[in-house]
Amino acid sequence: MIFVLTNFPVAPTIKAGLPAPITVQEGQNVTLVCEANGNPAPNITWKRGDGFPLTKGGFQQRGGTYDINQIQATDRGQFICIADNNVKPPASYTIQLVVRFAPYCTAVQDTVGQAQNQWFNAKLDCLVVANPRAVVVWYKENKTTPEKEQIQDNDKYKLEQQDDQRLKADEKWYTLEIKNVQGNDYGDYYCTGKNEHGENQAKFQLFETMECQGHNCPVVTAGKAPYQVSMVTFMIGLIISFSINKCLQR
Repeated sequence: MIFVLTNFPVAPTIKAGLPAPITVQEGQNVTLVCEANGNPAPNITWKRGDGFPLTKGGFQQRGGTYDINQIQATDRGQFICIADNNVKPPASYTIQLVVRFAPYCTAVQDTVGQAQNQWFNAKLDCLVVANPRAVVVWYKENKTTPEKEQIQDNDKYKLEQQDDQRLKADEKWYTLEIKNVQGNDYGDYYCTGKNEHGENQAKFQLFETMECQGHNCPVVTAGKAPYQVSMVTFMIGLIISFSINKCLQR
């Protein structure tokens, strides 16, 4: 006698052959599809791989398909479909969603202050997100003409791209260092990113302060508590030090 077990529980499996990375352009629509087998029939749940909420809100959504309309750059990343029918182990599959988009430029600090004529520098930090990678150019607003002045890497300006392991592949960190800030350096600066999908910019304002600003300012240490000294105190200290050295050389 042969017995056929028609209701034997079977752990879920997800249908092979799902697409590898899906690439779309910002503004388009996309449908993610996940098919699974098992006994009983599995329930399918979608979630994001980075732990952020889904595009429609919430952290999970049920169903074999997941629609994203008018896709945005922030929708890029991993989407995970999980098939579960209470028979262990559940099955999961990750779809990488790649979005191509025009640059987004963000000023890390859009107003930066620095004292002038004291050999102090000012640094502007700009985060640029783009796919494909953007060409980044810095500009300074010209007070005498409507056209902006493009900034080049030279004795006055230092242009750099910073490496930061916390950034995603399509995120880049750029800095503009303005050396030896003078009165004519104050004003508006622009970090501009451009690729085949468009152009965007972030605006900065460099303004005058009475004392040195930033991490590279002169400091003195009292015990374990460093504190910033005023420009007057700093200059007096230099004069005294110079005078003592001259005396020791005699």
